[in-house]
Amino acid sequence: MKISILYGSQTGNAKEMAYVLQDFLQDTFTNSQIILNEMNGYVDKMEELNTYDYVLFICSTTGNGDFPENASLFWRKIKNRSISKNTFTSLKFSVCALGDSNYSMFCNSCKNLHKRITELGGISIIPLYCMDAVYDDEEQFDNYTSQISTILHH
Repeated sequence: MKISILYGSQTGNAKEMAYVLQDFLQDTFTNSQIILNEMNGYVDKMEELNTYDYVLFICSTTGNGDFPENASLFWRKIKNRSISKNTFTSLKFSVCALGDSNYSMFCNSCKNLHKRITELGGISIIPLYCMDAVYDDEEQFDNYTSQISTILHH
């Protein structure tokens, strides 16, 4: 199995979770190839994402509902209306959103990301998963990891 984990992280939380997820998946699916990169790393090679069995996005929302710097170029590229509507027809993906419900734009970047990838043909393997900083991060992330693991075992 070939899995890509892409993160967008402003303060380091999403990046750290991406590394934790990578370690977990490598321990669980020992014969798998798990690639980790920031979202902007695929700006010029988006089609390559279709070659993975699964692409797992972990991203925070920053500022006024914006993408972190290391994900903003990727977002600008996929939101462009000239992009082909079947760009991600082979893409099975999930989005784990980090946010804080004390802000009005709670998980806004990932809500947009999930919607846009679906518009471009991507197939979501679980519903958009929103983590709320108001609650225990570890428990929420364990729940996300468990859901992903269950899907990948099938």
